[in-house]
Amino acid sequence: VCKKSNQNDCKITIMTHQILTDLLTLGKVLHFKLILTLPVIIKQLLNILILLDL
Repeated sequence: VCKKSNQNDCKITIMTHQILTDLLTLGKVLHFKLILTLPVIIKQLLNILILLDL
């Protein structure tokens, strides 16, 4: 809850916290997607290597 005297500081703190939370959420989502797509990427890389050998 914001006090009248330092309402601006309080707003900045809330905004900063929101941005950090968003970044954290984004990081988790990207990390999860990376884990999901990693096997696919590895498989494609292996296919390319096999093609290059031939």
